[in-house]
Amino acid sequence: LSGACDDQSASFLTTAAVRVASAANVAFDSITVRDVGGYGVWFDTACENVTLSRSHVHGLGAGGVRLGPPSSGVEPDEALQNRASRVTDCVIENGGLWFEEGCGVLAQQVTAASIEHNAIRHFGYTGVSVGWTWGYAPTSVRDNRVAFNDISYIGRGTLSDMGCVYTLGIQPGSEVVNNVCHNVESYDYGGWGLYTDEGSSHILLRDNVVYSTKCAGVHQHYGENNTFTNNILALVDRGDGTGGVPALDDDCDAGLRSSQHAGECSAAATGEAQGACSSFAFVGNIVVVQAAAA
Repeated sequence: LSGACDDQSASFLTTAAVRVASAANVAFDSITVRDVGGYGVWFDTACENVTLSRSHVHGLGAGGVRLGPPSSGVEPDEALQNRASRVTDCVIENGGLWFEEGCGVLAQQVTAASIEHNAIRHFGYTGVSVGWTWGYAPTSVRDNRVAFNDISYIGRGTLSDMGCVYTLGIQPGSEVVNNVCHNVESYDYGGWGLYTDEGSSHILLRDNVVYSTKCAGVHQHYGENNTFTNNILALVDRGDGTGGVPALDDDCDAGLRSSQHAGECSAAATGEAQGACSSFAFVGNIVVVQAAAA
């Protein structure tokens, strides 16, 4: 380890039980990785078409599966990019045993990654995290797909500011579709379902079912041109103590939350001021919010 050990998603870790770098066309099928101190599996720099399928990753000091290097912005050397990594049909569970901030799947600087048909559950922080650039800087992150996953029991009431699916930065061509997200319980704020965080842009979030979240079913924390369509957000914002979720006040925030930094939205805006630029489409969704207990 180097430096502090409280970074988001336990990104400070430099090893994993199974770590692959500079490899292509490698498949791990029907393996078990268990009882490890950090992340279970990591497809790191310069990996292309590397797959983990039909496997069980559990008993994790931090997170389950990690894809790509912990880099922001653009990787100018295509040979070093992480391309077409796949995590499919796996059970990834019981993480954050030492480092609560570990994710079920942490995909950082990745292109054309596929995270599909997995059961991801019982983590102290986020289920699936994609992207590693805060704000509107250019990135190499694009064309990623998070689909048909069952993501549940996220947060465990120990950390704040998480979701079943969490994104960062510009990532055109990326999709979050047909996932089921449920039972998200943060310590304080931020027990969300679908969470497009700082600068998340050009992402399609469609046909997801989100229910039993302490806070909003969807939170966009500034970004541009995201589309939320045909999602069901049911019994979200349950911070009023119903459903076994500890009370904050009467509720947590809302069924749907949009927030952004203060500042002038302009082409010349830099730094925090960029957060004033935010847009999304919210079309054809169903939102069910239960009234606070009397």
